[in-house]
Amino acid sequence: MKICIYAQGRSGSTSLYKLISSHFGDEYIKYDEPFNSFSNKKLGLNDASIVDIFDTDNIIIKTLHYNTIGELSEKEMPDLLFKNFDKIIFLIRENTISQSESYLYRTNSKAYDWHTPEKYDLSIVSEKELIERNQNYIDSNNFLISYCNEIGLPIYTYEDIFVKKDINPINQIFDYLGIKLNKSLYSEWVLNPLRKERL
Repeated sequence: MKICIYAQGRSGSTSLYKLISSHFGDEYIKYDEPFNSFSNKKLGLNDASIVDIFDTDNIIIKTLHYNTIGELSEKEMPDLLFKNFDKIIFLIRENTISQSESYLYRTNSKAYDWHTPEKYDLSIVSEKELIERNQNYIDSNNFLISYCNEIGLPIYTYEDIFVKKDINPINQIFDYLGIKLNKSLYSEWVLNPLRKERL
């Protein structure tokens, strides 16, 4: 089975990816943001081979909206993934202000690890940056909601899964994948207060 988590940045996508991928053994290849050229370069890695990803049967990836291959547009990229993966899970965040603050704080603080729990010093974030980034996420939400409506797939939210701790979306995702949810892994990646990044 080929699984893709297609999400916005700062939407809980890493935790969802870890939760799902931890249900699969070593027979599965797992890629976290294989199309993020900036992160790959920072880590001294080459971009994951497109052939490796699209020609591998047992694979799980997480990729972010706006991370594309070559000159593909924001619509052509999810179209390509939709054609090449058996299962695609879409994830967004409704509170785009908090999402923008999180993104900009991590960017402006030049954080190496974007998942270390810490207090955010928002004095390093300008109002102009916040307005622009927030509009970017609003536009992203509108596109992804419209796209999911068009292809007939549900869209999940950070708020339902990680704020309200509603297990129903997770059960729906695992039913869609055809696998049984491990409650211990769910507790580790969703319920565990130590996983909260913004203190």
